[in-house]
Amino acid sequence: TETLAYTLSYAADGDSNDGVGIGFAVKGLMGLYPGLFSSTPYYLRVREYSDLENRDIWEYQLDLTPQEVEMVLAHAWELGTVRFDYFFFDENCSYHILSLLDVARPSLHLTDQFVWHTIPIDTVKAAMALPGLVKQVRYRPSQLSLLQARADTLNPLHLQWAKELSLGTQPLATLNEQTRSPQEAAQVLEFSDLYLSYQQVAGGVAQKDADE
Repeated sequence: TETLAYTLSYAADGDSNDGVGIGFAVKGLMGLYPGLFSSTPYYLRVREYSDLENRDIWEYQLDLTPQEVEMVLAHAWELGTVRFDYFFFDENCSYHILSLLDVARPSLHLTDQFVWHTIPIDTVKAAMALPGLVKQVRYRPSQLSLLQARADTLNPLHLQWAKELSLGTQPLATLNEQTRSPQEAAQVLEFSDLYLSYQQVAGGVAQKDADE
């Protein structure tokens, strides 16, 4: 499946000791962090973005030939662990993703459009502006978005009851008393389980308490 496929990404290999203070900003602006290409299974990226960071994902299917895809893979393999200077404003992850597309199809000249700065949305806009390059766009909601959508299907009373169940402030035995049908009870219980999982990831509930 597509989630088992491998991804190519480019990111700064930052120093965790820098935190997010002035040292981190200065090094990023001056290109003092190494930038590296890496490859990981897509399901790990989905888990990182969608499940752990609660960020929605948009997937853009590109109209590249098998030969063009092979060219990108060969280029990435050739780079190996070559270090690039990572600059936050211009030669960043957004810029180098465009460079991979230029390798696939040199006639695109995507990176030529950006001199002073490149932000992630620029990658999308540049690709979408070329007729026929993007074949399909797919939305992959995060766990938080799914949770919010599920919450919209519950009335306020059931929503509050589900949250209390997940946090252990209401006993499970009285669930049937608060619902009119097994289907309603199942919806409350399912949301309660999803909400508990979200609270675990967000740090609101400890693993020991969640297990109980």
